[in-house]
Amino acid sequence: MSQLLDAYKGEIYGIAFFQQMLNHRPQETALWQRMLDLESRTAALLAPAMASQVPALERAELWKKGVAEAKRWQHLPPAELFTTLVDWVEPYEIRYRRWAEAEADAALTMVADHETALYRSLVAARDDKDALRPLNDFLNRYSR
Repeated sequence: MSQLLDAYKGEIYGIAFFQQMLNHRPQETALWQRMLDLESRTAALLAPAMASQVPALERAELWKKGVAEAKRWQHLPPAELFTTLVDWVEPYEIRYRRWAEAEADAALTMVADHETALYRSLVAARDDKDALRPLNDFLNRYSR
């Protein structure tokens, strides 16, 4: 349960982060919108069990942190930004995947799949490839 709560809090942070990027980096609008969709979908899937566990004050703090982190990086040129984001997300992708492998839990598998999709998308963006495909694949697999 604490792993899912950590993941849910990360989604709140991620929604704020990608909303900030969407608002301030119009050159990558489609990508930021899909990443925002990914975070929002994952949060919505976790919300029934987790939303009541995160008080409004903590949500606001997570939101502020997400926006602040995005502001630190939103000015970077694309190559530097995506390299930075790949390095930032990779440890989470590894952590969430290990959680899913350690426990046969559908929610943890979904969280790991979410982080893998995000990571693969950022790697593709860094490498100037189709960064939307991993995000779309996740969103199609975990449609409501």
